[in-house]
Amino acid sequence: MGFHKVVEGALAEERANALGRAGRKLDEAIDTHRLLLEVGAADEAQVATALTAVRDAAWALMVQRECAGFRSDGRDWLRTNYALPTGVAERL
Repeated sequence: MGFHKVVEGALAEERANALGRAGRKLDEAIDTHRLLLEVGAADEAQVATALTAVRDAAWALMVQRECAGFRSDGRDWLRTNYALPTGVAERL
């Protein structure tokens, strides 16, 4: 295998790993927000902070997808593939 193929393979692997990390961060942020709401012990500021974390993680995943070459509407893709809290997609 030529050097260029090895480099291309390594870059493709890193793009895939970066997408996976960004997706996991979004899953974790969504879970945290959901748990705060379910437990009911969080105040408005904590819920708002958690919602901002979801938005930031969703934005990071959209950017990472675009960097990896996915040019489809990221918001629609996020809505389809993640249980985003109400209002997050509109804030992107």
